[in-house]
Amino acid sequence: MTASVLGKRYAKAIFALAEESHVLDRVRTDLRDFGAVWRENREFRGVFDNPAFGVEVRRRVLRDVAQSMGLHDHTRDLLCLLSDRRRLRHLPEVVESFEAM
Repeated sequence: MTASVLGKRYAKAIFALAEESHVLDRVRTDLRDFGAVWRENREFRGVFDNPAFGVEVRRRVLRDVAQSMGLHDHTRDLLCLLSDRRRLRHLPEVVESFEAM
């Protein structure tokens, strides 16, 4: 499955959930903000690319970052899901697809 297809699938799912919960603008802002952190911080990305860091460590890091950034639960849960499935590297495609909706 290509990165763009994955990005569209996850974006469509989080868009529908955010719209249904009436938090679309909040999730859009969260994705933009977290996407910027992801793009600009190579060391942060390295935690999620390194197999030495297990699922629980990656989840704890994401939860701590989400809390410090004040991310909505839907955004946090999406990020954890992407991390658990080793697909967080596709976040830029998710954000891009979400923005296009």
